[in-house]
Amino acid sequence: MKVPGISFGPRFLKEALAGQDLGSAARFSDRKIAAVLAVFLATEQGAALLFTKRSPALGQHAGQISFPGGALEIQDADLQSAALREAGEEVGLGADELEILAPLPLQPVLEHWLIHPFAAWWARPRPLAPSPDEVEKIIISPLGELLSQHRRDCWQIPDPSHSCRYTISGELLWGATARITGRLLDRLLSRGLL
Repeated sequence: MKVPGISFGPRFLKEALAGQDLGSAARFSDRKIAAVLAVFLATEQGAALLFTKRSPALGQHAGQISFPGGALEIQDADLQSAALREAGEEVGLGADELEILAPLPLQPVLEHWLIHPFAAWWARPRPLAPSPDEVEKIIISPLGELLSQHRRDCWQIPDPSHSCRYTISGELLWGATARITGRLLDRLLSRGLL
């Protein structure tokens, strides 16, 4: 995988993402719990992340750009299982196609939700079949494009709660997913992968 002349794969990503301060869920005990997957893959344009545009028919966050994922359900063994189940339901990614690299820092969303993100590697990308009830479209965004916007618009933001905004495939990425993306890019930059 290449991003501005730098080559890396799942082993290097796993090492770069290890040892992060994930935060504590204890102070958010009254919130609903969700889990999402930040899925990395290799494309002709270099390293990329997979996003979805949520269906306009959904009640919450309709039409927004997000990572595959959703609420923890009773049948889920744990948060990672919930994220993998949701990725299967939303875009047709099988758990056996993904390598979980690391948990990422918790992301509170307003007063209602606490998102538990996980980074994953998709080694053999193939065409996906998004669920039309949940996903309008799948967006694959090269890290190089995200990074150029991140360096220009987000690099010097002193307030970590401030949300960067990115434009990917003509769509606006903002809010919790943009914050998770920004933290992920910051981590990769700090580890010299980007």
